[in-house]
Amino acid sequence: MRIDEALSGVSRLFLDTSPVVYFVEENPDFWPLVRMIFDRIENAGLVGVVGPITLAECLVVPYRTGDVKGQREFRELLTNTENIQFVEIGQSMGQLAGEHDLISN
Repeated sequence: MRIDEALSGVSRLFLDTSPVVYFVEENPDFWPLVRMIFDRIENAGLVGVVGPITLAECLVVPYRTGDVKGQREFRELLTNTENIQFVEIGQSMGQLAGEHDLISN
C-alpha cells in the first residue's frame, strides 16, 4: 500500500519518534516516505500530533552529544510548527491510550 492510499481520509496522524528523527536527520532509507507525510502536514492536508514522550525521545541524542542545533530543530518542529499539535498527556489520557490499544489490537 502506498502512503497516499494509507492516508486517504486521514486528517490527524500521531507522529512517533522514529519518523520524526528520520525527517529531521534526512535519513536516506526513509526520507522519501517521511517527506511525503511532512509535505501533507506542511500543506495543511494533515495535522500531525505529538506529545512529550516523542519530544523527550527525539532530544536524547542531541542532548547526549551536545548538539544544540539538533535540540533546537526538534523543539521547533514538534512545538512550534503550524500543523503539528503538541498534546500534553496525563494519567487519564494514558489509560485511554492503553485501552484503545487493547481494543484495536
